[in-house]
Amino acid sequence: MKTGVLCIASDLHDTVKTRNLEQAFLAGCRSEFSCVSVDKTNVGTVDFLIVFVMTGGTERVFLDLWPVIRDSAKPFVLAAAETDNSLPAALEILTWLHQTAPDCNSRIVHASLERLGAKLHELLKIYQASFLLKQQIAGVVGTPSDWLIASTPNLSVIESCLGIKFVSISMSDFKNAVDKADASALSDFAQSFYRFSDKNRTSELARAAKVYAGLVRLIKQHGLTAVTLRCFDILADSQTTGCLALAKINDDGIPAACEGDVPTLVSMMLVKILTGKTCFMANPSRINGDEITMAHCTSPCGILEEFSLDTHFESGIGLAVAGKFAPGRFTLIKFDFIANSYALAVGEWLLHSYSMHLCRTQIKLSVPGAEEYFLRRPLGNHHLLIPGDHSQVIKLWCEIRRMRPVFS
Repeated sequence: MKTGVLCIASDLHDTVKTRNLEQAFLAGCRSEFSCVSVDKTNVGTVDFLIVFVMTGGTERVFLDLWPVIRDSAKPFVLAAAETDNSLPAALEILTWLHQTAPDCNSRIVHASLERLGAKLHELLKIYQASFLLKQQIAGVVGTPSDWLIASTPNLSVIESCLGIKFVSISMSDFKNAVDKADASALSDFAQSFYRFSDKNRTSELARAAKVYAGLVRLIKQHGLTAVTLRCFDILADSQTTGCLALAKINDDGIPAACEGDVPTLVSMMLVKILTGKTCFMANPSRINGDEITMAHCTSPCGILEEFSLDTHFESGIGLAVAGKFAPGRFTLIKFDFIANSYALAVGEWLLHSYSMHLCRTQIKLSVPGAEEYFLRRPLGNHHLLIPGDHSQVIKLWCEIRRMRPVFS
């Protein structure tokens, strides 16, 4: 993301002082992130704009620049230091923006000159997430599972909203890719799971490896950065599931969702960009007050404390991840990009007894308000769990996108 810095100052202030202030600000920014100095003639050449309000009396200067900034349609923020009436001027400018340009979602970043670059860098990471989403290519292998009646949005709407490109891949193309599985992908998969598999299940591991290798082939063929698979269709044909393959692809650093669930896949992609973390796509399976048990068969192994291999829960076929999470805090998140809303909470790990009546990887959490949200106004079934508390960075991204919290 190319970032531009536009500095404005009042003519009433000493030009030598303001020039030194501008140079000090640029130096502070460049020590934290890459940026270029711009003026009104080349604002449109950058992807993101920082307007540094160096002094008071700059309100009219900004008004003169506003048509150029507005027409560039670039996201921007106002930077304000702690001297020279920088903040008062920035406050007046932002208030004017809210009055005259209600769709503008700019904000003020305020700190001492020494800290301003670092503070801007933190915010830039949030804006960059939206920029990076536009570079993603998500593969949808097959159609969403039939039971996802609330999770089958029009792909063109999400493409328009977030800029993600979707590639639809038929199940027959997937089967062809499985048949042409690359030996190196098969070997990589076997090395990852062989020591966790019962010796009597080597044939099941081999079938799961073919699913993985087929998906890897499609990822390379289409240049995918994420993928979701209508996994239940391969149960009858191949006597295996996609659970282990999708878990491995997530561990490879590529967001991968099961059941052809596009909204959850896009949520996983955003979480990966915002936090750098891989997450657990799970079913809320039991709720009692603030206590919720979540379970699924395809957790990435890299986020687990320990795991073994079991069969897929519903079918008793193939192999799935039966994992345990280490105690700690977890971020629970679900985005609805069509309704522009989100659910976000932080839960605490609770000791629980393993149930044979739920999917293989299970976790119990204390999440304040869980029953109220899930049983009255949920955003669908699948939700994501991320080890650790990542709520602030996610919430800030949602605020910038003006998404409405339904649970937070």
